[in-house]
Amino acid sequence: MSVDNPEVTLIVPARDSSAYLGKCIESVLKQKYTDWELIIINDNSVDDTPSIAVSYAEGEPRIYAYDSPGSGVSSARNYGMRLARGRYIGFLDADDSVDPDYLSVLVGNAHEENADISQCSFCLLYRDGRK
Repeated sequence: MSVDNPEVTLIVPARDSSAYLGKCIESVLKQKYTDWELIIINDNSVDDTPSIAVSYAEGEPRIYAYDSPGSGVSSARNYGMRLARGRYIGFLDADDSVDPDYLSVLVGNAHEENADISQCSFCLLYRDGRK
């Protein structure tokens, strides 16, 4: 594992996401697989999204916070891809959270199958607890 050469880059475009960005970042920090970098791209937020991203980046060398040079989620993702250093690139939305085994399973499958792409399903969690 190397901070300069991670296996996985996760890119999170974030616009006015202060209500849930912290939960997303915390779920990445809880990954059992640790060879990753997290790039958060602030997409012209007017709330506390940029300060939340920067506060995590200041405390964790695998997290980076940037401001998007353009506008819109596609521009933010493309900017993140230009900054990415990982062999594998993944995308999360700022309101996503992932299980602690998320990266272990995806990277493990890619290695086991000698694959360039590994994918997974998702589960919607509603505020009332329904899945």
